Amino acid sequence: MFNRETVPITMKKLTLIASDYNHAPIGELEKLSIKENYIDHIYTELIGSYPINEVVVLSTCNRFEIYFVSEKDEIENLVADYVFKLTGSRLLKQEQTKYVLKGESAVNHLFEVSAGLKSQIIGEPEILGQVKSSISRSRESRASGPFLLKLFESAIKTGKRVRTRTNIAKGNASYASAALSKASEVIGSFEGKKVILLGTGKIGVTVSKYLRSLGLDSYYIASRNKNRAKSLTEKYGGIPISLDKVKKLIPEVDCLISATNVDIKIINRSMLEKLGKFKSPKVIIDLGMPRNVDPGIAEIEGIYLFNISNLDQSIQNSIQLRKESVAEAEMIVSKELKSFRKWHRNNEESDISRSLIKHFNIVKEEVLAVNSHKMSEKEFKRVDKITSLLVKRLLHQPLSFLKNDDGPHREMLLKKGVLNKLFGLQNYTNDR
Repeated sequence: MFNRETVPITMKKLTLIASDYNHAPIGELEKLSIKENYIDHIYTELIGSYPINEVVVLSTCNRFEIYFVSEKDEIENLVADYVFKLTGSRLLKQEQTKYVLKGESAVNHLFEVSAGLKSQIIGEPEILGQVKSSISRSRESRASGPFLLKLFESAIKTGKRVRTRTNIAKGNASYASAALSKASEVIGSFEGKKVILLGTGKIGVTVSKYLRSLGLDSYYIASRNKNRAKSLTEKYGGIPISLDKVKKLIPEVDCLISATNVDIKIINRSMLEKLGKFKSPKVIIDLGMPRNVDPGIAEIEGIYLFNISNLDQSIQNSIQLRKESVAEAEMIVSKELKSFRKWHRNNEESDISRSLIKHFNIVKEEVLAVNSHKMSEKEFKRVDKITSLLVKRLLHQPLSFLKNDDGPHREMLLKKGVLNKLFGLQNYTNDR
């Protein structure tokens, strides 16, 4: 097992290897999806068998990212090989489908991810919760240390500030969220309501996530693909049913959501009219392309129909509002990055200071030990006190310089590891 003890906190040792919706099709990204009950094993493997000190895996529908801290260079290739053996996916091994960021670039990327600036839908709320879950799971698995814990804490703080101080998360920027928001205006809270979801594709998955976030953990999922329906219910709750049962269940449900891509009208006017008058209002949402629901059902008493056409203006308004907030959000990210940089610098100074003090004291103690037989106990104590004062005065100027100087000379000392070479420091290796 790689020795993780006494490893200094150095931003340059941070690496991110990843793939996302900009680099690979969603279908390929799905192959990188890791089952929840297997993540602990991955952390154990990466920490136990690789020269990695800290690691966090962020896995969502639209991205797969591994943040890790290592003393060694080019470890991302070993990590990519491990992921390939685990999943069979080559996304992290191919230049065109992966991205690798290091140091401050990786920090800035995570801050932007948490802020929703890297999301397919700008400002989408789910990613912040996913970032929280990823660091929480890493902490539980003892795979994260002081650096990644602080990094993710800062990223979460950044995401919250962007959302509370800008309009980046205002309104509904997806058809699924807009439709469910409209539906709640008719039927109220989704908690305790009965819902049927038709379709288990990308839109169906998105709807499932929203339904769960709205407090609905039991609903019907109908699909031609029984395995996908079962898989979706296992992940987000719900009850899988066959398509031929949908018609029978319509009178019982409060909302029906069609999210399929078939070129037929699954729900038509004559079908609903044959079911008779409904006791309570029903919302029917058509998110299919082409449309799967007969527009004529909107004329039936008690039926409220929402489809892409009548949701479009609301969506465009929200998207425009969010786009106008990007610059303001980026300023917040920049400010938080500066704050994190300051924290990192203070920790570097502490590491160097501790190492210098320890080194000088060790030298002092070694010299005293060699000459102790030449002195009485009283003389030894006096010399020990004098040499301790000497060490303190010798270090005062260099430690003050490291703490207070903002010029290029200080940075040169850090970057080139000059102090290490001059004094042979053992507990601090700054090779940024």
